Amino acid sequence: MQEWHAAHPWVPTPPKPKPTEKRCNECGNVKPIADFRFLRGYNRHVPYCRECIRKRSREYYWANRERCLSLDAVRRVFNREKIAQRRRDNRHVLRDCDARRRARKRNAPRIEKIDRAAIIARDNGTCYLCGCKPAGRDLTLDHVIPLVRGGSHTADNLRVACRSCNSSKRTRLLSEIDITRYLRRSER
Repeated sequence: MQEWHAAHPWVPTPPKPKPTEKRCNECGNVKPIADFRFLRGYNRHVPYCRECIRKRSREYYWANRERCLSLDAVRRVFNREKIAQRRRDNRHVLRDCDARRRARKRNAPRIEKIDRAAIIARDNGTCYLCGCKPAGRDLTLDHVIPLVRGGSHTADNLRVACRSCNSSKRTRLLSEIDITRYLRRSER
């Protein structure tokens, strides 16, 4: 419904500019509007910033840990097929999440979201050690500078490698391996 000026009922009011900032009702800080979830059904933003919601959720979980864990276990039992189907449909997403988790665990200096398909396309799907073109489960991504040696989990540090080359390289640097051994493997 359009609002009208009281003094001049025939002149419509200009539309209000969309807010770029909002004050959080929990912490009281003024933050960018992007820090607040948007409720589509109510056509408005929630009154709490994402950080406060996360903090409140964490506090609730630790105060009611047993209840949360039991509810989660019940949910998993009743939705076993859905969960299995979701895992089958999103294997690549789960693989990337696991890779980032391993990188965090090993204190990698930089961790990025990896676009697996872009790295495979960049390297033409060719193993950078032996030169073969692995397919399916034999195609893996290898950290050129291993995470345990201080390498980062970024697209620049990842290369396509066949499973056998990747597992035999282990945590060594390229300068520490005998590259002719890998080249002979591709000639077989």
